[in-house]
Amino acid sequence: LDSNEAVITDPAFTGFQNNAAGTSLQLTPRGSQFERDWNIFLNLSAQLTIPSDQVNAYLRADVFNVFNRDGVTDRREVGTLGSGRPRSDYGFPLGYQSPRSLRLQLGVNF
Repeated sequence: LDSNEAVITDPAFTGFQNNAAGTSLQLTPRGSQFERDWNIFLNLSAQLTIPSDQVNAYLRADVFNVFNRDGVTDRREVGTLGSGRPRSDYGFPLGYQSPRSLRLQLGVNF
């Protein structure tokens, strides 16, 4: 952390020290450095029975993530490189919610 209590993400930070004489590394409390988006989604499903005397059939449609939200689901949480120097990509998004998708299904019970 720098003098303003912000995480240092510049690998060329001049105040860095990590050797036998001491270290400028320090732990931060879990969940204290950045916040994630809420993962909000709405899934809908509808089923239509197809009338038939021979078989019991149905058509089903599922829509996932109806509003096509793209919230961040994963971030770079490791703050240092193998050498102990700060990571420049600390806190960057690594994953997002899946985009809207549609599934159609035809089912037959016999």
